[in-house]
Amino acid sequence: MGRHKVLVLTNEPHRHSPASGVLLCRQYRKGTVKEWLEFREAYLDEQLAEHGDLVCHYCSTPDLVKQVSGPVTKSKLHYLATVDHVLPRSKGGAEYDKSNLVVACYPCNQQKADKVWDECT
Repeated sequence: MGRHKVLVLTNEPHRHSPASGVLLCRQYRKGTVKEWLEFREAYLDEQLAEHGDLVCHYCSTPDLVKQVSGPVTKSKLHYLATVDHVLPRSKGGAEYDKSNLVVACYPCNQQKADKVWDECT
């Protein structure tokens, strides 16, 4: 039986979700999870400074937050700002190209997954 490494995030965006940590570990190989989380933080700060608010690109939910405080609930996750790759990385989208990124609420990002938005609607 092979050994498996499991990464459990202790920081946002999903510090209470081991499953999210495992998925991020698969998506971003060793050493790059921290880099992505730092990039995410900077990108959201930049969007907040530029627009004054974090709004979901897909459903227009306003007042998104960069992190959830306290216990994570479904209603709190609805207002969590995530960074979505418009053209998913799995379909050739650039990982750190800001022209391929938008702010999305957690539910929209989860629904979209690795699809192009048109495939979701």
